[in-house]
Amino acid sequence: MTEEPQIHCAGKRRQLFFLKITIPIIIIGLLFIAFKSRSQSTSDPLDGDMEEASLGLSNLIEKTPVDKKWSTLVTSTHSANPGLRYAAIDAISSLRTPDAVRLLEDALHDSASHVRQRAIESLPNVDFKSGFKALLGALNDDDTWMRQAAVNQIGALTQQNPIECKHAVQDLVALLHSDDKTLMSLATGVLHRITGNNWVIKSKQSVTEKSAVINHWDTW
Repeated sequence: MTEEPQIHCAGKRRQLFFLKITIPIIIIGLLFIAFKSRSQSTSDPLDGDMEEASLGLSNLIEKTPVDKKWSTLVTSTHSANPGLRYAAIDAISSLRTPDAVRLLEDALHDSASHVRQRAIESLPNVDFKSGFKALLGALNDDDTWMRQAAVNQIGALTQQNPIECKHAVQDLVALLHSDDKTLMSLATGVLHRITGNNWVIKSKQSVTEKSAVINHWDTW
């Protein structure tokens, strides 16, 4: 008869012990969530990623006096935050001035790949001659993403400047000997648009078929 109360008391002690452990953990968790939420809401969007910085810079430029807007953009291109540098280059890409060209050319040497990519995509639309020259250089860049961005941009320019884009044929053919399968496929697609030749590398092709495509371009 005495064992049942003892078991009941032991169960209560276990419940109390469990509560003592879990309640502080729950409280700490709630405090952490509240702190994180507060820090996010009070953080400066100019210190954020590409999307956050773009929105933050847009709002800043909107509030900035006209005579200070350009200097604000220039300053932003030198920010320690690559997200803000990207936002600045993106904003500058809508301008058509020699100063904009200079900043876009400078951005081609940025330490952040996505900033360089945005510059290589934008420059031909701001100054075609300077931009196309940069695109040809980017086809031989060490950064795979830059090479892919350059190929895509040349492809986008084939309709408006088909004659000029023919100057890229030799460099595009050279990319067919790359280890990057995506780059090879992109290159043959752009070569097809420029020349009209239907020698295109596709993912389902065998090694022999792909080699035949490359040989067609090498001997063309």
